[in-house]
Amino acid sequence: MANVEFYKEIGNGREYAQYQTTVTYKGRINNTIEFVAAKVVDKNRIEEQTHGLEIQHQLQHENITKFYNWSQNDSKLFVFLEYCPGGTLLELLERDVYLPETVIRIFVSDILNALLFIHLNSFLFIDFDPRNILLDENGIIKLNDFTGASQIDQGFDFSHIHTEALCYLAPELLTDEGVPSFASDLYSFGCLLYRMATGSTPFDDEKSDQADILDRITNLEPMKIRICSDEFNDLVLSLLNKDPYKRPTWPEVAEHPFWKGCLDSESFDRIAYKVFPKQKNFESKRKTTESLSMYRINVSDSVTSSVRYSMNMKQIIQKAKEEEKKSEKSDIEKINDYLTKSELLKPSQIVFNASIETIQLNSNESGQIPFDSDSLNTSDQEELSKICMKIKDVFEGIDTIKSKLPLANFLIQNARKSPLICNNFIKHNFLLQLLMFTSQSKQTQVQSCLLLLFSVLIHNATDIPSQMISMDKMGGLETFIKSGSDLIRRRSLCCLGELVDFISKQDSNEYKFPMFTQRVLVDSYRSNDEIERHYSLRIMANLVFTDRFNEVFDDKSFQSLLQEYKIVDNNLLETFAVLVNGFYSKKKEKSNDFTSSVCKELIVRSNPTLNILGIILAANTLSLLSIKSDIFKLFKSSTGDLRTKLLMAVSIICENPLELLDVSSKYFTTIEKLQTDNFEIFDTIVLFFISKAEEILDKAINGHSLDILQIICDCVSCKTFQSKIWNSNFVKKVTKLLKENNFTSPNCELILQIIHHGVTTNSCDAAIICDLKRPLISPKESVRFNAIKIISDTFENVPIISDKLMAFIDAAILPLTSSLLQDATVISDQTIKLLSKVSSLSPNILNSLTKVTTLSIIFQRCSDNVSALDLATQIIQKTEISLDALVSARIIPCIMQTIDKTTGAVELLKVLLENCEKTINGDPKNQKKVIKSISSLAAKCPVCAATLLDNQISADCFVLMIRIFTPLTAQNNDILIDSAFGPFSIVLTNGYKKPEHLEMLANVVSTLENSCEKSQAMKLRLKGSSTLINALKKASIASVSPLKDACNSLLKSLKK
Repeated sequence: MANVEFYKEIGNGREYAQYQTTVTYKGRINNTIEFVAAKVVDKNRIEEQTHGLEIQHQLQHENITKFYNWSQNDSKLFVFLEYCPGGTLLELLERDVYLPETVIRIFVSDILNALLFIHLNSFLFIDFDPRNILLDENGIIKLNDFTGASQIDQGFDFSHIHTEALCYLAPELLTDEGVPSFASDLYSFGCLLYRMATGSTPFDDEKSDQADILDRITNLEPMKIRICSDEFNDLVLSLLNKDPYKRPTWPEVAEHPFWKGCLDSESFDRIAYKVFPKQKNFESKRKTTESLSMYRINVSDSVTSSVRYSMNMKQIIQKAKEEEKKSEKSDIEKINDYLTKSELLKPSQIVFNASIETIQLNSNESGQIPFDSDSLNTSDQEELSKICMKIKDVFEGIDTIKSKLPLANFLIQNARKSPLICNNFIKHNFLLQLLMFTSQSKQTQVQSCLLLLFSVLIHNATDIPSQMISMDKMGGLETFIKSGSDLIRRRSLCCLGELVDFISKQDSNEYKFPMFTQRVLVDSYRSNDEIERHYSLRIMANLVFTDRFNEVFDDKSFQSLLQEYKIVDNNLLETFAVLVNGFYSKKKEKSNDFTSSVCKELIVRSNPTLNILGIILAANTLSLLSIKSDIFKLFKSSTGDLRTKLLMAVSIICENPLELLDVSSKYFTTIEKLQTDNFEIFDTIVLFFISKAEEILDKAINGHSLDILQIICDCVSCKTFQSKIWNSNFVKKVTKLLKENNFTSPNCELILQIIHHGVTTNSCDAAIICDLKRPLISPKESVRFNAIKIISDTFENVPIISDKLMAFIDAAILPLTSSLLQDATVISDQTIKLLSKVSSLSPNILNSLTKVTTLSIIFQRCSDNVSALDLATQIIQKTEISLDALVSARIIPCIMQTIDKTTGAVELLKVLLENCEKTINGDPKNQKKVIKSISSLAAKCPVCAATLLDNQISADCFVLMIRIFTPLTAQNNDILIDSAFGPFSIVLTNGYKKPEHLEMLANVVSTLENSCEKSQAMKLRLKGSSTLINALKKASIASVSPLKDACNSLLKSLKK
């Protein structure tokens, strides 16, 4: 399993003060398509890791990650596990915050399935932190990391639990008396359910320290989750019972109604009859536990109190203090820490490093190799000795390329694939033999390959005994470094590099650097051979980041050596920049002329990698301000990782927020991208800018040019900031700015844009618009527009309109209605939109809109403004406005122009016709006047008749027009709507067999009959319409009631 090729980094473990952070890589087993998760762990954690891996290896289950194998070297453990590309549950919760119950039910059924299996096999999981729960490519949940796990009835090793996981621990585990049990695991499972449903654990609070949280865990009851169902709350709150003996048992959990049958039937079938391992220690405690007092601890009590602190609690508080020290740094310090971290600064291999030199191996002729690849992987020492003898025979034989070069290439290729092969050869003293073979050979190509094999063995080996690379054995290497051949010098320098790299990572003093190391590296650094020089740079760049650097160089002489640099090639300059960064990152000194010149050289190159290294160096040497102009210039056009580094640099150097103005748009879009790319950096920079935002507002309040507010506008338009920036201080400052500005100065519109973002995203209280009176009467059209748009959009978007907002409309908007409606079209449109919305909430305001001048403006806008159409409809429908006023306001031309453009105009027509009919019904003598006033509307009657099957309102309008335009006196014989009879005939013919239309058509026919009875002129016109008569006859025969009856009745009336 050591034969794994590493790919990209896919995760990092928790940070520990005493350990290096665990890093997980995506890996692939060579010569296969099987991917694995390769964890690289600090070797000081070997005890807890082996403890967890032994448990995990025993638990083979579909919802538990598979453990494949592990290996180690002198500083690292390599653990190979099942690869789960779906990431962790923690990452999912950080993105989505909380999950709906349907998703929780699916996810946790997998967790419960795994936990049941763990318990049935006499183990406890204990650490339910979501980072220990993974998702595979199919969304299947798998438990991972068993370092916190234990066997039933074993003591609880609290040292394996990180402070982040405390919020998931059962309260009894925080005491000396508490015993890990099925019940404590189920409590932790309940905490996980709570986190998935709400976004936080039951007793977590961002504002409290660890001690407060622990006090809550032991003393407070969890709150009911209001957004969740009763079934979910019942399950979770029962699991979170402080008394472990009162928590639900496995059968009670499995049979709970929340699951709705989604639990695996095979695993949970007849669970009440499953035989669970006995918990002797846990059960023995039951007899002595009469109350919950043993689980309720006040963390402020002294050690001498009746309930003393447990050792566990002391450990927790100590860990909490260590974590708090990390968080004491300012935002700028945290950003600087992130800025100076980079994958570019990580050690890089020496041998086969393509950025230094491209090395091509010749293909092998298999017939010339005295053994096959499989035999090299043997653990049989006798077999290995025979292989070494065969190798010796070849390399000590006749010195020909034909016999030795293929074997050397064959060994290199296999050693690159397998650390096991490398370990085996090195333990057989093969490194010394290689130096001897190289010395004996007369062929440069053979010597080169032998030295290359030496480098590969050192690089890939995981176990090199110190005596195998002692100074007396490695002394011969210096001879080859002094060779007159460029190729041999390069290869031997590569050997030294891998040797130095390995030794520098060892803690033991048994591993010593060769005495010639410094001399060789300095000479090579000064070489005219660029490749040799690059090897030297790479070796020193790896070494400078280790604790053993000063065993080879003293700082003063090394600093002088660095200052000799004259590098043009980008590849060499990149490695040189890594070296300089490594050296000065430890010193944390202010820049000198040398580092300033290097920073400048790196930042001006057209190479993103060099730019990043230049920025990091400037940060390490506290000299970012010296390249401020370069940083801003580069940031404008940057992309990718460079853009992120520059974002951090810009944040650090912007002492004056004004400096952000030129780059603010890119600044915030870059921050938003960080939310998915690097959440930890994102959160820090967001908090940093929120404080900067308040500084910007203060400057604006104190008379600074308002163009600075563009930065805030760019910020609040970014979704990332919408919910975070509108804290109480920010709101107070924005409100003060709003109240004190006269809204005549340049860029004062920016104040309104900030408010607009706040209210339309519900990020701030909508009541802030009540201070918009002054901008509504500003002499600047753009200000008036922004103000009325804010108010209009607020009423459109805010779910609950308060009495305060409605009072503001009465006091500030209605008195200005006339001027606002007569303002520029964009302002008038927004005013109409607002009035339409407000009038639907409070119809009383419609009475203030019935002036003819006001109505005229509203009617003019109906043809291309939906809000105007709606408002006009409301005014006619809900007020006592007279028909004369409507006609004076030109309602008739409004409808004539609008009805062909939008179906909404039909509703406006209907309410107008109802008004007309009401006027006629009030005094029939008014009919002639009414008809005269609206006569042109008769031209739209055919349209209503033709569309009545599609629109009930069209049918209502047709009926109203029949009643209104039917003459009530014998003197009036004009029938203005007879052109509608033809279209109605067609509609009647098409609809009389359709049940859904019968009642509506019957109503129209009955209205026509009533019209005949009232007007002889109407009766004659109907008789003369042969198409209508034919349609009525068809319907009277083929249709059914009520249409059939109505048609027969009308036909009889027409015969009289």
